[in-house]
Amino acid sequence: MAQIKDKRPEEQAAERFGARIFHVRATREPGVPAGWAVFNAPRPLPGHQTWTGGCMHGSFYSAVDLERADAGRVVQDIVSLDGWALHYVTQAEIDAWAQVFAREERIDLTGCDPDDVRRSYFLHHNHLVQQEGQ
Repeated sequence: MAQIKDKRPEEQAAERFGARIFHVRATREPGVPAGWAVFNAPRPLPGHQTWTGGCMHGSFYSAVDLERADAGRVVQDIVSLDGWALHYVTQAEIDAWAQVFAREERIDLTGCDPDDVRRSYFLHHNHLVQQEGQ
């Protein structure tokens, strides 16, 4: 098992503080350091950087440096306000998940259009990946 430091920030927040992870195909907010966990909620959140933006789980965002001494308190406050940790994913990752889903469900993809595979995956797993602008 990977050490907690080897994990993505949202995985660390989930493991250390019980945050729920929300997979999103979107662009990470410019200016937020890559190693910081990003959260989203339907209400204002505390954090080391905060902003408002497009609505996913809500329109309030927060970024937390998990290395800071106050990170545990800040993330616990965010979780108590229904803040979800965002896991930014690429189209390639979504395509790979769709392929795994097809294999696990024993769906023959021979001759299938990749867009059809992706649409089928979203039809059954839309709750797992939120797309920017939806």
